[in-house]
Amino acid sequence: MGISQDALRQLRLLVRPMATRLANSIARAVVQRVDDSTRMQLVQLGVLAGEDVDDAEHFQPYGFKSVPLAGAEAVVLFPNGDRAHPLVVVVDDRRNRPDTWQAGEAGLYNDAGAIVRLKANGDIEIGQAGGSFSALAKAGHTHDTSGLTAGGDPVLGSLGASTSNTSRLKAE
Repeated sequence: MGISQDALRQLRLLVRPMATRLANSIARAVVQRVDDSTRMQLVQLGVLAGEDVDDAEHFQPYGFKSVPLAGAEAVVLFPNGDRAHPLVVVVDDRRNRPDTWQAGEAGLYNDAGAIVRLKANGDIEIGQAGGSFSALAKAGHTHDTSGLTAGGDPVLGSLGASTSNTSRLKAE
């Protein structure tokens, strides 16, 4: 027993609104402008050809903050396919993203090339992309970083865990 062409046509008509909502609920976008002066960062996006979205809320992980550059790429959600209240869930910028890290590594970076890298072996590095890195902490060693300053202000307390291998770093 097959389904008639008429029944298929009616089924397609019933499903079309749900399919449209689903298709319109997630999109890739390009950041055009960022307003970081509000309690929740607002982003202007170019979503589709000719479709600009203003005041999309940019959700960022608690404790982390960034202000993306124009031209960065975003993933934006439109709950229920409603384009009136967009939610930006992630922004990345392939122009500045370090690409030679190993599995298990994490870190912070910016467009000027400043990097804090948490290496897979437990070491922590700070430095400039394409430049030299200073080992801030070696896995299994204690480092006295009370002398580490940025702009004359102390920035870190003690890092590390077990042995007495200490060093002082100054980043000014």
